[in-house]
Parts: sequence; structure tokens; C-alpha cells
Amino acid sequence: MRLLASRDYESILDLAGRLVGDLPARRSWELVCETLMAALSAPRAAVFDDEAQARSVFGGLKQLAIPVGGPAVVVARGGSDFSGRERAYAARLRPVLVALHHRQPAPGRPDHAAAAGVTPRELAVLRLLAQGWTAVAIGRRLAIHPCTVSKHQQNLYRKLGTNDRLTTVLHAQMLGLLDR
Repeated sequence: MRLLASRDYESILDLAGRLVGDLPARRSWELVCETLMAALSAPRAAVFDDEAQARSVFGGLKQLAIPVGGPAVVVARGGSDFSGRERAYAARLRPVLVALHHRQPAPGRPDHAAAAGVTPRELAVLRLLAQGWTAVAIGRRLAIHPCTVSKHQQNLYRKLGTNDRLTTVLHAQMLGLLDR
């Protein structure tokens, strides 16, 4: 039995296409919430760091959470529970939201990167450095030259006041730029 209608797939593809552009992180996540509220007939949606936070804000409303690897996007409404079609829509949208989360931090968190003067591209390099990737592998992943990766790395060292990968990653975690 097919739960999703073609308009549901079109909505997801439209959202994914709009998120690929260079929207600021806050606007990208606002767009996600707006799309979910429209598609699921829900008057409220937001990004939360944990379920307890969502419960305290949305109280007794029916909630549908979409985990995205750290925070979760929560949609809430009064009345009936979310239908099978609506849960299937959320499940289909989840990979798009996970990809967005890896590219741009969720707005529920303070923008520590901006405060430290770290650009979005440098933050992407930093995340991959933290995972142990080489400059060549990072370059392939981000479609940039390894020398550009090294330049981003040097900028990170300068901005964070460090001089090696390990110290940079640990300092970035301490500043909240990376998850621990």
C-alpha cells in the first residue's frame, strides 16, 4: 500500500532543491518548519536539542519528532494523532534533514562558528578533520583542491589560536563548534 501521494514527493523534492542553495542556516531551518507545517496540517514546528525541551514548549499537543543526528525537528498540533501518511512523509524527509544538519547547524544552538569568525566552509572542513579525514579526502568530499583544504586548515588554526589538528578539534569542541 502506497501511503504518499505524488504531491508529497514533489513537496520533498522542492524543499530539497531549495535547501541546496546558499540560504543562511536559520532561513533553511525556517523553510523546513514551514514546509512541515503545511504538509502535515500542523500549526507549530521547531528544532529542539532534546525531547524534554519539545515537551516543555509544546506541552500536551500531539508531536511528531524527526531526529536529524543531534537535534530533532518536532511538529506539533492539537486534535488527532499523525496518520500513517504523515509519518511516512516525515520518514521520507528525514534524509534531507540529516544532510542539511551536516551542512548547516540547527538554529536551536547558538551560532558559535560566527562568534569565532569561522566560515561555513571552514566549519565543514573542521567537521571532517574531526573525523580524521586527510586533506585529499576532504578535498574530494567538498569538491575543492587539497591546497584549499590546507588553507582552510591554516585559517582555523589562526582563528582558534591552535597549531595542530588535535588541539584544533579539542578547542572547537570546547567552544561548541563541534559535538563532543
